[in-house]
Amino acid sequence: MSRVHKILALLSLSLNIYCEEIIPGLIGGEVGSFPAIQPYAATVSSLGAVTQLSSLPPTVGRIISVALNDSSVGLIGGLTGPNSDSAFYAAFITSNQVQPIPLPTFPAGFRAHIEDVAINQSNLGLIGGSFGTSFNLQFAYAAFASPTALTPFEIDLAISGTIAAVALNNSNIGLVGGVDGLPLTGTPYAAFVTPGSATPQPITLPGATGAIFSAALNDSGQGLLGGNQGAGVAFFVNTGSTTAFAVDLGPDVDFIDTVAINRSSVGLVGGGTVSFGAYAAFVFPNAATQIVPNLPPDALIESVAINNNGQGLIGGFNGSVAYAAFVNLGSDPIPINGLPSGTIQSVAINDFNQ
Repeated sequence: MSRVHKILALLSLSLNIYCEEIIPGLIGGEVGSFPAIQPYAATVSSLGAVTQLSSLPPTVGRIISVALNDSSVGLIGGLTGPNSDSAFYAAFITSNQVQPIPLPTFPAGFRAHIEDVAINQSNLGLIGGSFGTSFNLQFAYAAFASPTALTPFEIDLAISGTIAAVALNNSNIGLVGGVDGLPLTGTPYAAFVTPGSATPQPITLPGATGAIFSAALNDSGQGLLGGNQGAGVAFFVNTGSTTAFAVDLGPDVDFIDTVAINRSSVGLVGGGTVSFGAYAAFVFPNAATQIVPNLPPDALIESVAINNNGQGLIGGFNGSVAYAAFVNLGSDPIPINGLPSGTIQSVAINDFNQ
């Protein structure tokens, strides 16, 4: 083989490897019928092709959250086992390979689950959830990890309840949110966290009762929180400040279950309405909210993601069928076909699809 042909062959091989490693989208949830549901996660191509990950635990469980960075390194989290006796589960995803994180284990009868995960461009991951012996006795959990340092660095939250939301920027600053106490009677909780300190920095939130369900944080330090305080709520927050600024979501919003924000501080929120319909909207720190039109009437949005080009990906369910769609400002959603019966509980998108 000539030198030119060798160079061309190496270029071709490099291009093939590069293409194989790019993961434009990552989705996760569950398949099957209760109580025999199993974890489900899949990569999604820019053309909407779905490739299911085959190395997840072949047991009862679910994937509750996924995250993906621009290097196509993913992080998934959830639980294995039945709800009454469940175990933490989280893993890094690279080129469709699954690398589990060695999380704490508990005796029989404990309920442990990872509610949310985040990963930055340095492949640092942040996970949050809870563990305890019953629904009424839960302790919040949050920790940092990476593919090269899998042993978790745990945050000393010192609150009961649950961390339902985590976010992480490229300055290694994290944002966590949830509830201190029971979901219906507890206090909304949010704090900034860093891998160099086990002590969180709490944020003051308005309202005596409620919960934060989702959090997002960009590299400028602009954060976005979503949840419920008698109705759906969303707040913009900034690193270095304990003040939260409320977002006008419009009428009929029951809860905000999921939020995302890009480097331009364009946010995307999703949830449900009091009339049991899907809700998603683009939100801005200094501009009016733009609601996504023509969402399915018998649906809920469980997860949203937005990239730096302003394109979003939303997921949830539409009736008994899993639902996911790409969304753009001022346009109708573009559904992804070929999804199974069940629910998409988490989605992620990077910038390679544009």
